[in-house]
Amino acid sequence: MSKKIDLTRQKFGRLTVLEDIDHKSKGVLWKCLCECGNIVEVLGSNLRRGNTKSCGCLQKERTSETNKKDLTNQKFGRLTALNDVNKNKHRHVLWSCLCECGSIINVTATHLLSGHTQSCGCLHKERTSETNRKDLTGQVFGRLTVLEDEGRTKQGKVIWKCLCECGNIVDVVGTDLSVGHTKSCGCYNKERTSEANSGEMCHWWKGGITPLYLAVRSCPQYKKWRTQIFQRDNFTCIHCNDTRGGNLIAHHIIFFSTLMEEHNITTLEEALQCEALWDTNNGLTLCVECHKKEHARLRDLTP
Repeated sequence: MSKKIDLTRQKFGRLTVLEDIDHKSKGVLWKCLCECGNIVEVLGSNLRRGNTKSCGCLQKERTSETNKKDLTNQKFGRLTALNDVNKNKHRHVLWSCLCECGSIINVTATHLLSGHTQSCGCLHKERTSETNRKDLTGQVFGRLTVLEDEGRTKQGKVIWKCLCECGNIVDVVGTDLSVGHTKSCGCYNKERTSEANSGEMCHWWKGGITPLYLAVRSCPQYKKWRTQIFQRDNFTCIHCNDTRGGNLIAHHIIFFSTLMEEHNITTLEEALQCEALWDTNNGLTLCVECHKKEHARLRDLTP
Protein backbone atom coordinates (compact mmCIF):
# COMPACT_ATOMS: atom_id res chain seq x y z
CA MET A 1 0.00 0.00 0.00
CA SER A 2 1.39 3.42 -0.96
CA LYS A 3 2.15 5.93 1.78
CA LYS A 4 -0.43 8.69 2.19
CA ILE A 5 0.80 12.19 1.39
CA ASP A 6 -0.27 14.65 4.10
CA LEU A 7 -1.77 17.72 2.39
CA THR A 8 -2.98 19.40 5.60
CA ARG A 9 -2.59 23.23 5.49
CA GLN A 10 -1.21 23.13 1.94
CA LYS A 11 -2.75 25.49 -0.60
CA PHE A 12 -3.87 24.60 -4.12
CA GLY A 13 -5.19 27.53 -6.10
CA ARG A 14 -7.90 29.05 -3.93
CA LEU A 15 -8.21 25.96 -1.73
CA THR A 16 -6.55 25.42 1.64
CA VAL A 17 -6.60 21.82 2.88
CA LEU A 18 -8.11 21.39 6.36
CA GLU A 19 -8.19 17.63 6.97
CA ASP A 20 -8.66 14.22 5.36
CA ILE A 21 -12.16 12.88 5.81
CA ASP A 22 -12.37 9.63 3.84
CA HIS A 23 -10.38 7.07 1.86
CA LYS A 24 -11.90 6.28 -1.51
CA SER A 25 -10.83 3.64 -4.02
CA LYS A 26 -9.43 6.49 -6.13
CA GLY A 27 -7.54 8.09 -3.25
CA VAL A 28 -7.92 10.26 -0.15
CA LEU A 29 -10.77 12.75 0.09
CA TRP A 30 -9.80 16.07 1.70
CA LYS A 31 -11.94 18.81 3.26
CA CYS A 32 -10.84 22.20 1.85
CA LEU A 33 -11.63 25.84 2.57
CA CYS A 34 -12.05 28.03 -0.50
CA GLU A 35 -11.06 31.72 -0.45
CA CYS A 36 -14.71 32.58 -1.02
CA GLY A 37 -15.59 30.86 2.27
CA ASN A 38 -17.12 27.66 0.92
CA ILE A 39 -16.10 24.23 2.23
CA VAL A 40 -15.64 21.50 -0.39
CA GLU A 41 -14.43 17.90 -0.49
CA VAL A 42 -11.76 17.13 -3.10
CA LEU A 43 -9.67 14.09 -3.99
CA GLY A 44 -5.98 14.57 -3.23
CA SER A 45 -5.03 13.56 -6.77
CA ASN A 46 -7.19 16.35 -8.20
CA LEU A 47 -5.54 18.87 -5.88
CA ARG A 48 -1.97 17.80 -6.73
CA ARG A 49 -2.61 17.71 -10.48
CA GLY A 50 -4.28 21.11 -10.48
CA ASN A 51 -7.60 19.73 -11.70
CA THR A 52 -9.49 21.45 -8.84
CA LYS A 53 -8.42 24.94 -7.74
CA SER A 54 -11.60 26.30 -6.15
CA CYS A 55 -15.05 25.36 -4.98
CA GLY A 56 -16.30 26.31 -8.44
CA CYS A 57 -16.28 30.06 -7.93
CA LEU A 58 -13.23 30.51 -10.17
CA GLN A 59 -14.97 28.95 -13.16
CA LYS A 60 -18.11 30.99 -12.49
CA GLU A 61 -16.06 34.20 -12.46
CA ARG A 62 -14.33 33.31 -15.72
CA THR A 63 -17.66 32.43 -17.32
CA SER A 64 -19.13 35.68 -16.11
CA GLU A 65 -16.22 37.68 -17.58
CA THR A 66 -16.55 35.85 -20.88
CA ASN A 67 -20.31 36.40 -20.95
CA LYS A 68 -19.84 40.15 -20.52
CA LYS A 69 -17.60 40.48 -23.61
CA ASP A 70 -19.20 41.94 -26.69
CA LEU A 71 -18.11 39.78 -29.63
CA THR A 72 -20.33 41.48 -32.22
CA ASN A 73 -18.69 41.49 -35.68
CA GLN A 74 -15.55 39.81 -34.35
CA LYS A 75 -14.19 36.97 -36.48
CA PHE A 76 -13.15 33.55 -35.19
CA GLY A 77 -11.77 31.35 -37.94
CA ARG A 78 -14.53 31.21 -40.53
CA LEU A 79 -17.17 32.49 -38.11
CA THR A 80 -18.32 36.08 -37.65
CA ALA A 81 -20.28 36.77 -34.45
CA LEU A 82 -23.59 38.48 -35.24
CA ASN A 83 -25.39 38.82 -31.90
CA ASP A 84 -25.87 37.02 -28.58
CA VAL A 85 -29.06 35.00 -28.54
CA ASN A 86 -29.45 33.48 -25.05
CA LYS A 87 -27.70 31.30 -22.51
CA ASN A 88 -27.46 27.51 -22.50
CA LYS A 89 -28.17 25.30 -19.46
CA HIS A 90 -24.66 25.99 -18.13
CA ARG A 91 -25.35 29.75 -18.36
CA HIS A 92 -22.76 30.26 -21.12
CA VAL A 93 -23.75 32.98 -23.59
CA LEU A 94 -24.56 31.69 -27.06
CA TRP A 95 -23.67 33.76 -30.11
CA SER A 96 -25.35 33.55 -33.48
CA CYS A 97 -22.50 33.27 -36.01
CA LEU A 98 -22.31 33.49 -39.77
CA CYS A 99 -19.94 30.99 -41.36
CA GLU A 100 -18.08 31.81 -44.58
CA CYS A 101 -20.01 29.01 -46.27
CA GLY A 102 -23.26 30.85 -45.50
CA SER A 103 -24.52 28.72 -42.61
CA ILE A 104 -25.76 30.23 -39.35
CA ILE A 105 -24.94 28.43 -36.10
CA ASN A 106 -25.04 29.18 -32.38
CA VAL A 107 -21.73 28.88 -30.51
CA THR A 108 -20.79 29.56 -26.90
CA ALA A 109 -18.51 32.52 -26.28
CA THR A 110 -15.97 30.27 -24.56
CA HIS A 111 -15.70 28.04 -27.64
CA LEU A 112 -15.21 31.06 -29.87
CA LEU A 113 -12.57 32.70 -27.69
CA SER A 114 -10.65 29.47 -27.10
CA GLY A 115 -10.59 28.60 -30.80
CA HIS A 116 -12.46 25.36 -30.14
CA THR A 117 -15.05 26.20 -32.82
CA GLN A 118 -13.89 27.90 -36.03
CA SER A 119 -16.60 26.97 -38.51
CA CYS A 120 -20.06 25.46 -38.80
CA GLY A 121 -18.38 22.10 -39.43
CA CYS A 122 -17.46 22.70 -43.06
CA LEU A 123 -13.76 23.12 -42.25
CA HIS A 124 -13.51 19.64 -40.74
CA LYS A 125 -15.44 18.15 -43.68
CA GLU A 126 -13.07 19.81 -46.15
CA ARG A 127 -9.99 18.58 -44.34
CA THR A 128 -11.40 15.05 -44.18
CA SER A 129 -12.32 15.22 -47.86
CA GLU A 130 -8.83 16.43 -48.81
CA THR A 131 -7.26 13.59 -46.84
CA ASN A 132 -9.62 11.07 -48.47
CA ARG A 133 -8.65 12.29 -51.95
CA LYS A 134 -4.92 11.95 -51.34
CA ASP A 135 -3.24 8.79 -52.59
CA LEU A 136 -1.02 7.73 -49.70
CA THR A 137 0.30 4.59 -51.42
CA GLY A 138 4.03 4.21 -50.81
CA GLN A 139 4.20 7.06 -48.31
CA VAL A 140 5.87 6.47 -44.95
CA PHE A 141 4.37 7.62 -41.65
CA GLY A 142 6.65 6.81 -38.72
CA ARG A 143 7.25 3.07 -39.01
CA LEU A 144 4.32 2.50 -41.35
CA THR A 145 4.53 2.25 -45.15
CA VAL A 146 1.18 2.53 -46.91
CA LEU A 147 0.44 -0.42 -49.22
CA GLU A 148 -3.09 0.08 -50.57
CA ASP A 149 -6.61 1.49 -50.06
CA GLU A 150 -8.75 -0.92 -48.00
CA GLY A 151 -12.11 0.86 -48.21
CA ARG A 152 -13.91 3.35 -46.01
CA THR A 153 -15.33 3.61 -42.50
CA LYS A 154 -19.01 4.29 -41.83
CA GLN A 155 -18.05 7.98 -41.57
CA GLY A 156 -16.53 7.89 -45.06
CA LYS A 157 -12.86 8.00 -43.98
CA VAL A 158 -10.39 6.02 -46.06
CA ILE A 159 -8.77 2.97 -44.44
CA TRP A 160 -5.24 2.17 -45.59
CA LYS A 161 -3.41 -1.15 -45.34
CA CYS A 162 0.06 -0.44 -43.95
CA LEU A 163 3.25 -2.41 -43.48
CA CYS A 164 5.04 -1.78 -40.21
CA GLU A 165 8.83 -2.00 -40.01
CA CYS A 166 8.42 -4.98 -37.68
CA GLY A 167 6.58 -6.89 -40.42
CA ASN A 168 3.01 -6.55 -39.18
CA ILE A 169 0.21 -5.51 -41.53
CA VAL A 170 -2.33 -3.12 -40.02
CA ASP A 171 -5.31 -1.09 -41.23
CA VAL A 172 -5.19 2.60 -40.31
CA VAL A 173 -7.55 5.51 -41.01
CA GLY A 174 -5.92 8.06 -43.34
CA THR A 175 -6.48 10.99 -41.00
CA ASP A 176 -4.73 9.13 -38.16
CA LEU A 177 -1.71 8.72 -40.43
CA SER A 178 -1.63 12.31 -41.68
CA VAL A 179 -1.90 13.92 -38.23
CA GLY A 180 0.58 11.51 -36.65
CA HIS A 181 -1.79 9.69 -34.29
CA THR A 182 -0.68 6.28 -35.56
CA LYS A 183 3.00 5.66 -36.33
CA SER A 184 3.35 1.90 -35.91
CA CYS A 185 1.36 -1.30 -35.48
CA GLY A 186 1.86 -0.94 -31.74
CA CYS A 187 5.43 -2.24 -31.63
CA TYR A 188 6.84 1.20 -30.82
CA ASN A 189 5.02 1.36 -27.49
CA LYS A 190 6.05 -2.22 -26.72
CA GLU A 191 9.69 -1.34 -27.37
CA ARG A 192 9.49 1.72 -25.14
CA THR A 193 8.06 -0.45 -22.37
CA SER A 194 10.81 -3.00 -22.97
CA GLU A 195 13.50 -0.31 -22.82
CA ALA A 196 12.12 0.88 -19.50
CA ASN A 197 12.62 -2.65 -18.16
CA SER A 198 16.07 -3.14 -19.69
CA GLY A 199 19.50 -2.69 -18.18
CA GLU A 200 21.58 -4.50 -15.61
CA MET A 201 18.52 -5.67 -13.71
CA CYS A 202 17.10 -7.37 -16.81
CA HIS A 203 17.46 -11.17 -16.90
CA TRP A 204 19.21 -11.19 -20.31
CA TRP A 205 21.72 -8.43 -19.62
CA LYS A 206 25.15 -9.37 -21.02
CA GLY A 207 27.41 -6.73 -19.58
CA GLY A 208 27.66 -4.29 -22.46
CA ILE A 209 27.05 -6.66 -25.42
CA THR A 210 23.28 -6.29 -25.33
CA PRO A 211 23.26 -2.49 -25.94
CA LEU A 212 25.38 -3.03 -29.09
CA TYR A 213 23.00 -5.73 -30.34
CA LEU A 214 20.04 -3.42 -29.72
CA ALA A 215 21.76 -0.55 -31.52
CA VAL A 216 22.42 -2.73 -34.60
CA ARG A 217 18.89 -4.14 -34.63
CA SER A 218 17.47 -0.61 -34.37
CA CYS A 219 19.56 0.95 -37.13
CA PRO A 220 18.08 1.80 -40.57
CA GLN A 221 20.30 -0.79 -42.31
CA TYR A 222 18.84 -3.61 -40.21
CA LYS A 223 15.29 -2.41 -40.90
CA LYS A 224 16.07 -2.26 -44.62
CA TRP A 225 17.46 -5.83 -44.53
CA ARG A 226 14.35 -7.06 -42.72
CA THR A 227 12.00 -5.35 -45.19
CA GLN A 228 13.90 -6.87 -48.12
CA ILE A 229 13.40 -10.34 -46.62
CA PHE A 230 9.66 -9.75 -46.16
CA GLN A 231 9.24 -8.38 -49.68
CA ARG A 232 11.15 -11.29 -51.24
CA ASP A 233 8.95 -13.81 -49.39
CA ASN A 234 5.75 -11.86 -50.14
CA PHE A 235 5.17 -11.15 -46.43
CA THR A 236 4.35 -14.83 -45.88
CA CYS A 237 5.88 -17.41 -43.53
CA ILE A 238 7.89 -19.79 -45.75
CA HIS A 239 7.29 -22.76 -43.43
CA CYS A 240 3.53 -22.77 -42.93
CA ASN A 241 2.60 -20.58 -45.93
CA ASP A 242 -0.20 -19.11 -43.82
CA THR A 243 -2.08 -15.86 -44.50
CA ARG A 244 -0.03 -13.01 -45.95
CA GLY A 245 1.02 -10.52 -43.29
CA GLY A 246 0.50 -10.89 -39.55
CA ASN A 247 3.23 -11.00 -36.92
CA LEU A 248 6.33 -11.87 -38.96
CA ILE A 249 9.99 -12.22 -38.04
CA ALA A 250 13.05 -12.03 -40.29
CA HIS A 251 14.96 -15.10 -39.07
CA HIS A 252 18.76 -15.36 -39.42
CA ILE A 253 19.84 -18.76 -40.81
CA ILE A 254 23.26 -18.10 -39.30
CA PHE A 255 22.39 -16.48 -36.00
CA PHE A 256 22.79 -12.73 -35.68
CA SER A 257 24.87 -13.16 -32.51
CA THR A 258 27.08 -15.74 -34.23
CA LEU A 259 27.87 -13.33 -37.07
CA MET A 260 28.64 -10.55 -34.60
CA GLU A 261 31.08 -12.81 -32.72
CA GLU A 262 32.71 -14.38 -35.81
CA HIS A 263 33.45 -10.97 -37.30
CA ASN A 264 34.57 -9.48 -33.96
CA ILE A 265 32.09 -6.63 -34.23
CA THR A 266 32.38 -4.27 -31.28
CA THR A 267 30.87 -1.04 -32.67
CA LEU A 268 27.88 0.00 -34.77
CA GLU A 269 30.24 1.30 -37.49
CA GLU A 270 31.87 -2.13 -37.79
CA ALA A 271 28.45 -3.76 -38.03
CA LEU A 272 27.38 -1.45 -40.86
CA GLN A 273 30.51 -2.36 -42.84
CA CYS A 274 30.09 -6.13 -42.35
CA GLU A 275 28.51 -7.50 -45.58
CA ALA A 276 27.66 -10.85 -43.98
CA LEU A 277 25.19 -9.17 -41.62
CA TRP A 278 23.20 -7.72 -44.50
CA ASP A 279 23.19 -10.75 -46.82
CA THR A 280 19.51 -11.38 -47.66
CA ASN A 281 20.34 -15.02 -48.46
CA ASN A 282 20.87 -15.42 -44.70
CA GLY A 283 17.29 -14.45 -43.91
CA LEU A 284 13.92 -16.20 -43.91
CA THR A 285 10.42 -14.89 -43.23
CA LEU A 286 8.78 -16.83 -40.40
CA CYS A 287 5.68 -16.34 -38.29
CA VAL A 288 6.12 -16.24 -34.51
CA GLU A 289 5.15 -19.91 -33.99
CA CYS A 290 7.39 -21.21 -36.77
CA HIS A 291 10.23 -19.05 -35.49
CA LYS A 292 9.91 -20.66 -32.04
CA LYS A 293 9.85 -24.14 -33.59
CA GLU A 294 12.92 -23.35 -35.69
CA HIS A 295 14.92 -22.25 -32.67
CA ALA A 296 13.77 -25.32 -30.74
CA ARG A 297 14.89 -27.53 -33.63
CA LEU A 298 18.29 -25.85 -33.78
CA ARG A 299 18.73 -26.25 -30.02
CA ASP A 300 18.04 -29.99 -30.36
CA LEU A 301 20.72 -30.24 -33.06
CA THR A 302 23.32 -28.47 -30.91
CA PRO A 303 25.68 -31.01 -29.26
